[in-house]
Amino acid sequence: MKQPLRIDITEKPHPKDIEFILQQLLAFNRDRAGEGHFQQLAIFLRNEGDRLAGGLIDSTYWQWLYIDILWIDDTWRGQGYGHALLEAASKKKFICRVGNAHLTKKTNLQAAGSRHTAKQ
Repeated sequence: MKQPLRIDITEKPHPKDIEFILQQLLAFNRDRAGEGHFQQLAIFLRNEGDRLAGGLIDSTYWQWLYIDILWIDDTWRGQGYGHALLEAASKKKFICRVGNAHLTKKTNLQAAGSRHTAKQ
C-alpha cells in the first residue's frame, strides 16, 4: 500500500525543487503534445559600466512567447525602457514565428500606475 503524501508549504523554495517541477511538467507536455521547441531568451538593459539596470526574461514553446519577468531599476522607470524591452521581445516573437504572447502576473506588479500598456 502506498504511503500518503503530505503537503509541504514553504516561503523559501529551493531552486532545485522548482527546476524539478518545471522539468517534470515540460516532460509531461512533450509526451502529450510533442516537442515544443523550448527556447529561453534574456534581454538586458545595461548602463555604461555594464551594470544591469533592467531586463526581460522570456521563453518560447508551442507557438507561444511567455514573458516571465520584466524589471526596470527605479532610476530608469518611466523613460520608455520597459516598452523598449517589450518591443525587442515582440521582434523576437516575429522572428521565431510565434503566434501568441503571454505576460505572467510577475511582470505587472511594478507597472501599477504605468502609462504604458501592452499592444496587441
